[in-house]
Amino acid sequence: MLYTEYGKTPLVGASGQTPAEVIVGATAFSLSSEQFAQLKRDNRLMYHFVQLVPSGGLGIDKSGELRVTGRRTATLIVNDKPMALPVIELTGTVKAWNGGRWSDDDITSVVVDDERFPLLVDLRSRNDLSEFRLEYEKITYPGAAGQSGLEEGV
Repeated sequence: MLYTEYGKTPLVGASGQTPAEVIVGATAFSLSSEQFAQLKRDNRLMYHFVQLVPSGGLGIDKSGELRVTGRRTATLIVNDKPMALPVIELTGTVKAWNGGRWSDDDITSVVVDDERFPLLVDLRSRNDLSEFRLEYEKITYPGAAGQSGLEEGV
């Protein structure tokens, strides 16, 4: 699994309320074609998450294996339309360096089961001291005539 650093764009609606966080750019979390093929073939995925602190030093390093625990559909909003997409559920316990200490983190994740768009849409990481969750509910993907590949092929 690949994590690429991303920027955030704060938005304020007409009501003055700040809506949900918007992630700018392509996908912050994704699988390569090779990783997705391995996931489909072997029912497992090597997970590696690295995050640097502002000084450039290592802040977080998590590594281990996730295994497929299920397949189902999940409803996400794709280009403003609710869609039931096939997804793969994975879980595992990984070794993690976070905040200057080692821990065993329990990871659960959900990946869209589409070789063209193997997007990670839900990720949860927990240990005895902390929990982190990233869940995408809406995907905007411009394409030909306003259609995304997800809309056309799933």
